[in-house]
Amino acid sequence: MTFVRTKLLLERMQPGEIAEIRLPDGEPVENVPRAVREHGHEVLALDSDPSTPGVHALRIRKRETT
Repeated sequence: MTFVRTKLLLERMQPGEIAEIRLPDGEPVENVPRAVREHGHEVLALDSDPSTPGVHALRIRKRETT
């Protein structure tokens, strides 16, 4: 479900635009970055959020259109 929300966000974004998505530990941290890459977008960073244990910040950039 987390990637579905991420995909909907990407559809609303402009090419080259950057977004940050907060992900809980577990499958979302493993699957969402992989799926973002598979759809041709760029994963800029995946960092633990020191203020919220068990949460990670994923920064992505929507691919440029060709």
